[in-house]
Amino acid sequence: MADFYDDNELNETDYTSLDENSSSEDVVAPVSESYGEIYTDIQTQEYGEDASPADEENLTENDSAEVAQQEEDNQNYPTSFDSDPDEEELTSTKRKIKSNKPIAKKKKIAVAIISAVCVVGLLLGIILPIVFFHAPRIFVKNPEDFTASKQGSMDKIFYSLDKNIDCPNLNIEGDNVYSIDLNKHTLKVNDTLNIKTAKKGTFYIGTRKSKNEYTNKKANLVAKTINIEAENLDVVLGADVKCESLVVKAKSLTIANAGNGSYARIDMNLSANAVTFKGNVSGSAISSIEIFNCPDVKIRSGKTVGNTLSLNSSHITMDKGSNLSTLNLDSLSTAAISGNITVSVIGGKQVVMKDGHSCNTYQDIATLVIFRNTSTSHLIKGCESVIYVEKLAKPNDIIIEERDNKVYCKSTRVKYATGYKFFVNDKPIDTVVPAVEGTDPELDITEYVKAVGKYTIGVCPVGNYTEGGDFTNVKSTTMYIDGDVISTTYNCVLTLQAPTELKINDDKVLTFHSVLHAQSYKIFVDGKEIKRKDPAALSEDLTQYLAKVGNHSVKVQAINNSNSNIKDSPASLIAYSTTERLDSVDKDLLKASINDENTAISVSWQGVANGYEYIVYLSVDGGEKIEVGRTSILNETGITYTINFEDLKDLDYDPDSSYEVTVVAAAHDYYNQSGETQCQVQRVVHTPEELK
Repeated sequence: MADFYDDNELNETDYTSLDENSSSEDVVAPVSESYGEIYTDIQTQEYGEDASPADEENLTENDSAEVAQQEEDNQNYPTSFDSDPDEEELTSTKRKIKSNKPIAKKKKIAVAIISAVCVVGLLLGIILPIVFFHAPRIFVKNPEDFTASKQGSMDKIFYSLDKNIDCPNLNIEGDNVYSIDLNKHTLKVNDTLNIKTAKKGTFYIGTRKSKNEYTNKKANLVAKTINIEAENLDVVLGADVKCESLVVKAKSLTIANAGNGSYARIDMNLSANAVTFKGNVSGSAISSIEIFNCPDVKIRSGKTVGNTLSLNSSHITMDKGSNLSTLNLDSLSTAAISGNITVSVIGGKQVVMKDGHSCNTYQDIATLVIFRNTSTSHLIKGCESVIYVEKLAKPNDIIIEERDNKVYCKSTRVKYATGYKFFVNDKPIDTVVPAVEGTDPELDITEYVKAVGKYTIGVCPVGNYTEGGDFTNVKSTTMYIDGDVISTTYNCVLTLQAPTELKINDDKVLTFHSVLHAQSYKIFVDGKEIKRKDPAALSEDLTQYLAKVGNHSVKVQAINNSNSNIKDSPASLIAYSTTERLDSVDKDLLKASINDENTAISVSWQGVANGYEYIVYLSVDGGEKIEVGRTSILNETGITYTINFEDLKDLDYDPDSSYEVTVVAAAHDYYNQSGETQCQVQRVVHTPEELK
């Protein structure tokens, strides 16, 4: 009869939290009342009226040895049993210890207290695990216990072997199918083990380590024939399986270790969406495994399948380091092999022998894709298309160039490459540069190296081979996988480039181009830094700084304010000349008069600031102005200039004509000519007395 533990006061949350943190070694079988009596007898035995284990100095040598043996027996006493111990064992555990001296009263009390504490502690150690830890288990002491059922899903209930089980046949069907915790025991079925259910979920067989992990630790499943028909289950055979025949129809199947054991062979017939060989299958040389309609068969790295493996409408993947004797494929099956085939691969729609593979013989394969390894040999027979895959060479050299405020990566080209991938700090850039005949690949990487620091820049040649591709329509040829990455270090600790395209327009506004990595710009006029409202702006009004007439120098320097590893750029330079128009002669101070003899005109005016030379013009009767002379002065004092008519050979004049004089300040250095100032020549009539 199966033992059920289903305390109504325990909720499901209590079970889960306790169970998931417990290991399989914590499993304790239920203890009967007789076991409790045994334990009580040991803990409450009488020492005798005159003896006390607490008074060792009063014990004889033989008595001391007997006490030590008693303590060892107590420590080693079992907490679970497969069956009741016989009477002799009970008798042998009950001992009385004698002493030559009576025990003190206080010491008796101490002994009693210690004994009581030990009893309570040990009893709790037995009862609590039973009550709290074993709530979801169905304990199996005989084959009939596998027919027990309990309400709940598969992940909440499981069988747990209480001891080794040996039976002729075993049928677990319908709603009675739960995972089987072998609990470090052996389940042996001398003929056939049948498991059949329509349940959904995951079905485990092995030693339960946690809710979702069963191991092969001291877990053995032995049967001549194992039939599992559970198309909705993920079946995990975590135990070490020994059988002659394994037939499985399941949603998926995971197999740990399996072998023929004492049988002549171990054959498997498997049908599932996924089959994983997570352990070794050590069948005899004549043993075979047939897998049907499975798109995902895997042999894990380091695992060996000694059987001949035959696939029907399936696909297999072998990891590096895995081993298989012979692989047979029907015309619809495919394979991707990175492991070792010790004998041969026969048949198949497409077989890809990847990097790291080994195999002696390939036969009758429609499309064989084989990564070339010139250090090994092989034999190919009857294959329709053989595609060799080689690795592209590594580029010979790589450089980083800075130009036009941009950063470029360039490498040497590689023969047979279809393109080139670029990497920054091992991360690929989305852009793949197509291969161009006779041209070395180059890519602008400016946006990927903006922050100051060290960058690893790499280039990888790209081949025309696609992982997982369908090559059934490709004729025999050579294809290429990507080559190794060549890399270099780009150090973005830099000196900024000097600003370019400096210009100052007529309104004295300075403009210039931006500089990569610059955050602001300093401007110097005649060697002095000016104060800017917006230091990042690419223009500046310099009117107030260029007001002084003469030549000026303007410099612009690019600055990075936030990173001390970026040095300021050299200053860019532009010259600017400031000119000024001279003031016109004051009209009120310009005077001109003709003498009494009508032989000369006297002109006077006040000089202007920065004026040096003045031009005098004369027009007669409103005619054309004719320059009649120039005079210079080094200050702004009054000036008198005389126009002698006799010196004006080209001027037709008449004493009675009207005359107009025009004076302008002439241009010099950075001063432009002033405007014109005119006045009429006055005739002054002097009396004879004034002339005297």
